Amino acid sequence: MGPRSALALVAFSALLFPSPGASQTRLVDQGTFVVLKDGSPVLTESFRISRGDAGVITATASHMADGEQTATSLTTDSLGTPLRYELRVRKQGASVMDLIAIAGAGRLRSRASAAGGNELMKEYLLVPGRSVILDHGVLHQLYFLPLGNRSGSVQVIEPLASRTSKATLAARGLEPIQIAGRSVTATHYSLSGPAGQYEFWADAQGRLLRVDVPAEGLSATREELPR
Repeated sequence: MGPRSALALVAFSALLFPSPGASQTRLVDQGTFVVLKDGSPVLTESFRISRGDAGVITATASHMADGEQTATSLTTDSLGTPLRYELRVRKQGASVMDLIAIAGAGRLRSRASAAGGNELMKEYLLVPGRSVILDHGVLHQLYFLPLGNRSGSVQVIEPLASRTSKATLAARGLEPIQIAGRSVTATHYSLSGPAGQYEFWADAQGRLLRVDVPAEGLSATREELPR
């Protein structure tokens, strides 16, 4: 996908999920992952992560695959516990899926509306500091996993798949990796569980640099290093 397509996806996400004023938030990270499957590029994922009052974090992203545009917006507390989540899928301008999930009273309540008028309601128990959202194919959401030096057992919520599972997060130590033709040192993390196996690398500020999904033959690296 070329620069114009990537910019179009960012605009698509901004249109669906307008961001608050700049004075209210601080940019944490912004970038684009180039996703390869078995060595061939299949999509790009453009994302933006910001931190607001009381440590609240908001991440928005967009990507296109097989002609479908997907935009997400996730707001969490300072430890990544979800507060609000939206996901919207469009194909040729038509709605395929609209999903919204809102936290309250220790639970995350989700409502998904698919094309044709079908609706699905789901409720998930939230464990503060241990519950995270990680929808399949939305790679930037791995940013939330290591927050607060979290490790061990975590509860992975996949609203798009209407399921939750337990997974194990482990830090593997510092490793050199290549990003945009440069060698950088990053912390290697592993997440394993029923939702899948993820290997990912983050810099000293916690910004994602690379993601591998071995079972699917996927590897994603940033177009350029964080600034």
